[in-house]
Amino acid sequence: MCRYWYDIYYLSLIFDGEIQILNPFFEVVETIKDDRIKSDGSWIFYFSMNYYILFNEHFDMKARKLVSTAVIKREGKEIYQNGFIGKILNSSFRLNFNERERNTPRNFRCSDLLDEHTYWEYDCGEGYIAGRFYMWNEKLVFSKSKGADVQLILIDMPTGIVDWEVEIPYGSFFFDEQNGMLTSVWGSKKEGGEFQIIHLDKRLVEIGRLEDFNMEYVRVNWQTQYLENNKYYFTETVYTTSNERPRPIKFGRFDIETKKIDFLQEVPGSAGHQFAQVIYHDSKLYLRSSANELFILGEENSAMHLKV
Repeated sequence: MCRYWYDIYYLSLIFDGEIQILNPFFEVVETIKDDRIKSDGSWIFYFSMNYYILFNEHFDMKARKLVSTAVIKREGKEIYQNGFIGKILNSSFRLNFNERERNTPRNFRCSDLLDEHTYWEYDCGEGYIAGRFYMWNEKLVFSKSKGADVQLILIDMPTGIVDWEVEIPYGSFFFDEQNGMLTSVWGSKKEGGEFQIIHLDKRLVEIGRLEDFNMEYVRVNWQTQYLENNKYYFTETVYTTSNERPRPIKFGRFDIETKKIDFLQEVPGSAGHQFAQVIYHDSKLYLRSSANELFILGEENSAMHLKV
C-alpha cells in the first residue's frame, strides 16, 4: 500500500517502513527508512535529509482518542514529542492548537519548531480559524469566521502584532506567494458568480461579479488549482443535494488581469468524480481525475480544448 502526501516543499510517497521524497519534477531525491513509518498513519515535513519531522497518528481504542506523535530529526539528533497538534509553518515556526479544537481552533500558540520557546499567542474571541495558514514576507496569513462573517488576518511573525484585519466575503483562496496575492472564485444560486482578489502588499481587496458564464453552485476544489501567467485554473468539487444524482464537474479559467472567466466547461463522464492532480508542462495543463482518467488542456486555434 502506498499513500501520497505533500507539503509546501515536496511530494512524498509513503509506504510501510519507507518514505520517498520527490521534487517538483517527480524525481526521487531522498529515501527515508524507518520502522515507525506506516502507510496509513504517517506523513512528513521535509527540509533536508538532516532535518525533517516525521508524524504518526493512530486511534487508541482503549482511550477512545486519536494519538499524535512527532519525531524531529535535526543534525543527527532525534527528538520525540507526544501529542503535537498544530501546523508546521517553516523550519523556524510552528503553531500549536488545543487538542479539543484541532479542526476548528479558536486560539493558537506560536513557538519555535522544538516548542522550547513561545513567541506569542492569538485568540479568535467568538470566532474560529477557517481555512489554511500561509506564510508571506514574515507574515502569517489566515482567515477566521464568526457565523457568516469572515475576516482576513495578517500577523507579524516576529512580534505577534496584527498587521492587517479586513472583512472579506469568502475565506478560501489560491495563494500566490511570489506576488502576495490570494484569489477566489465561487458561485451560488442566489448571487451567481463572484471573484475576490486580495493584494497583501497593497492591503487591497477587489471584489466583483462573474457574468459571462453560469457559475450557479460552482464550488472550487482547493486541492486542485493552478496559476500560470495570471491565468487561474480551477476545478469544481463534487456537489450533490440529497435529491439529485451527481452531475459532471466543471473546469474553468479566470483571467486575473481582465477579471473575467475565459472558459467554463463540464467534464464528460465526470459525474461522481473530481480532479485529483493538476500539472502544467510544456504549455499544456494535465489533469488526472479520481477515476484515474487523464485530461489534457491545450490551446488550439486560440480556443481552449479539454481532451481525454
